[in-house]
Amino acid sequence: MGNINIINRFNLNSAIISIHRTQTGISVVTQDYQACIIENGSLKKRTKLINSNKIPHKFAKSSSASAKFICVCDAENPRAVIAKIGATIKPSATITEHTKNISASNFTPDSTILATGGEDGRVYLYATSNFKKILTLPYRPDYISSINFSDDGRFVLATCFNKSNIIYDTQRAKAISIFNTSEVVEWGEFFENNAKVMLVTRDFQSIIYDTHANSVIDAA
Repeated sequence: MGNINIINRFNLNSAIISIHRTQTGISVVTQDYQACIIENGSLKKRTKLINSNKIPHKFAKSSSASAKFICVCDAENPRAVIAKIGATIKPSATITEHTKNISASNFTPDSTILATGGEDGRVYLYATSNFKKILTLPYRPDYISSINFSDDGRFVLATCFNKSNIIYDTQRAKAISIFNTSEVVEWGEFFENNAKVMLVTRDFQSIIYDTHANSVIDAA
């Protein structure tokens, strides 16, 4: 195995809570609400998107990014600030539909849809062309622990802290499966043309769920 060459080092002053590849580099969101762009091993842009008296937990999933946008959520108020990545990191929208704090967010791989989930049990989907709400998932009985999209953006998995999970078809605007797991799901990944989902729970269990049969087919 070859050596890993270190190109550069720099101090971001706070823990990283989100990191994502952009069209030309890497976007980073830090615990103190800084949005940063790293290109060619150098810190090119840094903007503080929220001024708040409370910082998110270092393992928070509320903030997220895509190749084109950064979503930073306030740990003190139920709002998210969206910034477009360009020559500068410029705020372009603010989301305030949630009645309690946002606990999870994610973009579709093509950056066309943003999903936010809150402590109010709500999951909202927004078109990134104008950040207007386009879909609302069925109410969940606890706050949202994670949100994951399929590669084509058609399906979204929203997991809940009461150990229930929902898979939603955005094209048909319909829930195709609601199921429980033995522990809170922290992450999910669709595969085999969206026929299956790999789930990882808080207690390190891995689960494969069949979206066609609506059943668990493997767990370890």
